[in-house]
Formats: sequence, C-alpha cells, structure tokens
Amino acid sequence: MLMATFYPFGSGSRVSAFRTGASGMILGAGLTSTQERMYNTEYISAIRQFMVNNNQTVAVAESVTAGHLQAAISLAIEASKFFQGGITAYNLGQKSRHLHVNPIHATSCNSVSQIVAEEMARNVIPLFSCDWSIGITGYASPMPDMGIVDLFAFYAVCFRGDIVHKAKIKSEDLGPFKVQVHFTNEVLKGFFEYLPADGLAFQKPYSKKGRG
Repeated sequence: MLMATFYPFGSGSRVSAFRTGASGMILGAGLTSTQERMYNTEYISAIRQFMVNNNQTVAVAESVTAGHLQAAISLAIEASKFFQGGITAYNLGQKSRHLHVNPIHATSCNSVSQIVAEEMARNVIPLFSCDWSIGITGYASPMPDMGIVDLFAFYAVCFRGDIVHKAKIKSEDLGPFKVQVHFTNEVLKGFFEYLPADGLAFQKPYSKKGRG
C-alpha cells in the first residue's frame, strides 16, 4: 500500500477510513518515493473516495501553485473518474480571458486576493463541467519591489456555483518550489476537511462546514 511519509495519520483517523476501497488501492501505481513524499497522498485518496462514492467531480484553477494541484490530484487511481482537469492562469491577462476575473480589481492587488481566488473557482466550473472546483492565487517568492516579504495564498472551494469554503494560507520562504508544494498540501487538507465527515453527498443548501 502506498503511504504518505510526510503526513502520517493514526489508524483511527477519518483519513485512514478512506484509505482503501474494494480493490485495496486508491492511489495510482508506479509512484516514485519522491512523488509520495511531495504530495499528501492520504488527502488525495480521501478526496478521490468521496468523489467516486458520490458520483461527483472536481476541477482546479491555479496560479501560484502552477499545476501542482493538478499533478497531485491526478495521482489517484483512475483519476479520470472524478478529476475533470484544470487550468493554470499565471497572469492577469489569462485570468481575465479564461476565468473572467475582474481586471480592475485584479490590477489593484496584483491578482492576489480572496476575491480573485473565488472568481477563479467559480468560473472554472463551466469550463470543465464539474461539481466541485478550487481556485488559488498567491505569492511563492518574495517581491521586495512590491513590498511582498511574507508568502501567502488565497484559495476558495466552489460547489455547483456557490463558494462554500475559503481561506488564507501562509508559508515560510522555503524557495518557490517547496512553497508551491506546501500550498498544494494545505489546499488538499482544507478541501478534505470541508467535505462532509460522514462521506455522504454534499447537497444544497449549505448549512455548515463538513467537519464543523
């Protein structure tokens, strides 16, 4: 069985309950040890199990993580059963063109705000015909000329057009690559923790956070 060496969980945790299905394997075969250590495979497995059990799908819209979320989710076995795909829009022009981000607001904040993350999440849904979506934007390296020293990102989770969860996450300056991976794992964790704890399909209206 594939295990995530960076993020161990107790055998009684909710994540462990999602770890294996009828086939005994949830993550795709052929992962290298580097891939296992890079992404939190426990959360990927749990998200995959929830989506497949409920016949729901997810897509992502990325900026700061530059494709890491797509790569992480694609590691699940038979990912095409629930993962519709994603888009990386790295500058304002592409965010506005493909994800209909408000260019006036985005210009005022260098495309990094909670509002931008929400717009990315909401507007990727029609592109990929999915139930769930995630949008993320932020800084993976300092930008002294803009006064950006601390590294942070905003992400949002959308379900069938409604923003249901959002958060600001932070990172130490570990270098751009490690920061991107850190943000990716934080988003996977936040998404998993929002999903209903009983594993049942999420339905409107939204009354509370899944694990709240």
